[in-house]
Amino acid sequence: MTLKHKMLRGLISLGVIAFTSTFFIFEMMNSYRSMNAYMHYIIEKAESTLLYDKYQNQSIASFLTRSFSAPKPPVSEQKNICTNVENHGSSNGIYPPQQLHSLLMGTLITLDSDCSGWTQDIPQLAVFDKAIESVDIQNRNDKKPTFDVDLFTYYVDLKYKYIYTTSDIDLANFNLSNQDFQKYDKIKMNATVLSGFESIKKTTSEIQHDTFNNKNIMSIMSPVYVAGELKGIVVTEYTLSNLKDIFYPYDRPLVSRNLDITILDTQTNDEIIVLRSKKSIFNYVNYSHNVESRLQILLSLDVLYFILSLWKIILFYVFSTAVLLHLVRMHFRHYHDVSRENISDTMTGLYNRKILTGVLESRLQRILAVNSAVTFIALDCDKLKMLNDTWGHKEGDRAIITLANAIKDAVRVSDYPVRLGGDEFLIILLDFSLAESQKLIERIEDHIRKHDDTGRIHFSWGAVAMKPGDTLDDMYKAADAALYINKAGKHC
Repeated sequence: MTLKHKMLRGLISLGVIAFTSTFFIFEMMNSYRSMNAYMHYIIEKAESTLLYDKYQNQSIASFLTRSFSAPKPPVSEQKNICTNVENHGSSNGIYPPQQLHSLLMGTLITLDSDCSGWTQDIPQLAVFDKAIESVDIQNRNDKKPTFDVDLFTYYVDLKYKYIYTTSDIDLANFNLSNQDFQKYDKIKMNATVLSGFESIKKTTSEIQHDTFNNKNIMSIMSPVYVAGELKGIVVTEYTLSNLKDIFYPYDRPLVSRNLDITILDTQTNDEIIVLRSKKSIFNYVNYSHNVESRLQILLSLDVLYFILSLWKIILFYVFSTAVLLHLVRMHFRHYHDVSRENISDTMTGLYNRKILTGVLESRLQRILAVNSAVTFIALDCDKLKMLNDTWGHKEGDRAIITLANAIKDAVRVSDYPVRLGGDEFLIILLDFSLAESQKLIERIEDHIRKHDDTGRIHFSWGAVAMKPGDTLDDMYKAADAALYINKAGKHC
C-alpha cells in the first residue's frame, strides 16, 4: 500500500472515530448536565430540611427568651434540689426521673457547685421541655422526617455555665469539665458570632469539634437574650447518621455508591465527610453550594457512575467504532489486493508488464537525478522448450516458478522483479550499481541449487545501467540484447 493510500486510510479512520465520538461525547455531556441538575436537587432537598430544623431551633430559643424575660417565680424546691445534686468529678447534675420529675423532664449538668444561681432557671427550663415536646408533636402531625428524637438539642447557659437537654444522660459516664466547656466559651468570645447574635439576632450554623467523641459535628445555634444581653444558646447537633439521612440519594442507589459529600466550614476549614464513594477513579461532576455565610456543601460524583450507568452506550460506542474501522481496513485491503492483482503475475507472484508505466519511469528518472544508480537485468530459462517436450509442461512450469522464487529471494522490497511472459523476466534494481549484478546472479543461482535437485534449471541473463533520458523500452531492449550475448556465449 502506497503512502498516499495509507494517509487516506488514516484520515478516514480518524473521521470514523470523530463521528462516533461525537455521539458518545453528546451522551457524556447529557449525563453531565443531568447529574449537575441532580446534585442541585440533593442540595435543595437538604437545604429545605436544614432550614426547617433551623426554624424549629429558633422557635425554641424564642420560647426560652420570653420565659427568661418574664418575672421569675420563687423556686420552692431550691433547697431540695441542691440536696439531691449528683456529683461526678468536677461536674454536678440532676436527673429528674429520680428526683425532680415534677419540675423537669431532662438532664442538667453544671460545673458550678453553688446551686443558688442555676436553680433559679429551673422553672424557665420547663418551657424548653414543652417547646421540644410541641416540636416533636408538630413533626409527627406533619410527617416531617426531621428534627426528631435523633437530633440532639440542648440549651447552653453562658451565665451559669450549665447544659440542659431533654435527653436522658447517664451522669456517671458523662463527666463535664472546663476543657469540655471551652467550645461554648469560644462561641461567647468569638467576635463574629457574638456580633451576629447581638446585632442581627440570627440563628447560625457551624462545624464544631465534639470533645466527647473526638469528631467534628454540625450544629445549629440560636441565641437566647435577657434584657438585651446574650444569656445562652440553643444548640441542635447533627450526628453523621442525621446528615446522611438528609443528603442520602435514596432514589438513586447507584449515585450513592459513587458520591462524595463534604460539609466545609469556610471560616475554620473544619469539615465533615458525610459520604465517600466505595471506589474512586476521578471525579467528573463537581458541585458546591453555600448553605450559609460560612458553610459550604461539596458534592462530587466519580466517573465510575458514568461507566456503570451508561455501560450499554459505552459498549455500543466501542463496538460501532471497531466495526466501522474494520470496514475501512477491509475496504483498503480489498483495494490493495485488487490493485496488486492487476499488476501481479498470478503464476509467480511477481509484477507483470502493467507495472512498467510512465509513473515508474518518472520515478526512475528522479532517482537518477540524485546520482543514484538504476540497473536492469533481463533473465530467461535455458532450454525451456526441451524441458516441456521431454519432461512435460508441468516441469516447464516448475522451472519458471523456481526461477521466480529465486529472484524474489535475491531482490529487496524496494526493487521491481517483473515476469514479462513465458520464461522472460526483468529485474529493476534501485540504488544498485551495474558492478553488483554478478553478486545478485550468484544469489539466484544458490537459491536454485538449494531447491532444484534435478539440475535441469538454468538461466541466461544480461544487465545494463540506466542513464538519464533512457526510457523503460530502451532499457528492456538493451538488457535483452545483453541476455542474448550471454546465451550465445553458452552455445545454447
